[in-house]
Amino acid sequence: MIDSPCPTTLQSEDSSDENAGHSPVSMFSCDGSMRLKWSKNLPAKMDGEDFLSMLEHASIEGVSSRRMSDAMRWVAKTGDSFYGFCVAEIDGTLRRFEVSLYSHTNNHIVGVATDLGANDPRERAVRSLSLELAHRTKNLMAVISSLATQTARRFDTAEDFKRRFLGQIGSLSLAHDAIAKTGWSGAPLERIVRSQIEQEPLVMRAVISGDALGVMLSPNAAQNIAMVVHDLASACAKGASFKVHASFDEDGRLLLTLVTRPPLDEQGLWRDLLEKVAPLALDGIGKVHIDDDVFSYALTVSEDHYTRP
Repeated sequence: MIDSPCPTTLQSEDSSDENAGHSPVSMFSCDGSMRLKWSKNLPAKMDGEDFLSMLEHASIEGVSSRRMSDAMRWVAKTGDSFYGFCVAEIDGTLRRFEVSLYSHTNNHIVGVATDLGANDPRERAVRSLSLELAHRTKNLMAVISSLATQTARRFDTAEDFKRRFLGQIGSLSLAHDAIAKTGWSGAPLERIVRSQIEQEPLVMRAVISGDALGVMLSPNAAQNIAMVVHDLASACAKGASFKVHASFDEDGRLLLTLVTRPPLDEQGLWRDLLEKVAPLALDGIGKVHIDDDVFSYALTVSEDHYTRP
């Protein structure tokens, strides 16, 4: 299959009897900006733009904070493939789709969506909860494994490793407590930041300000920002002053700036987390600045990972 020009919608020749003899498998291609390239064998009464828009806004089953559009952009950006399920509405009926996404030339993706039929709400709820639990358990185990590996690389003694690693696990636990209070829909930014800075044994003097403190972070964003703030706070001297400012940049992204003064345990800083891991997970940029007088860290977060109050 090649990305050559072809009609926006290719329907079967006999479309008079709606779904009679109609295959439940639909195909489409689009670019990373969700511009439709072509589509084929769509559900009755739908054109390519309608079908793509429907899929874009459908939540990925088992990952409540992610939509199918996130998966499409990820495939276009990374070249990886995606396989999963979503539920979308057609003519007032909720229908379940099995979706596969594949990277193609020129940052385009090819998608295959199979209509699995009407979706019973009770069955959907049980399946969604099961998948959500499996996904989050797998994700949490991967995070803990990464924490253990990266902490071991940064500290030479077992005592230092134990102190920092257990602190990071405590940081995750606090973030999950905040997320659980909202039914796993997210957590307030200010609560996540304060819980990390003001916990024992850090007890830092924190000044938290900005017009973006009221945003609600997605579970993924809450977890990553909690780890970032904890790592920065843990590298500071006990009782140090810590300033946090939350605002929106000119592109509408959340901008989180954290500033403190030396002395700072630079060796203990997890630079990969600050400048690569967390920014990649949040579709943003993380920058560390250190000199004799000040330490600062700036993190941008895409609008896909939070909601404004």
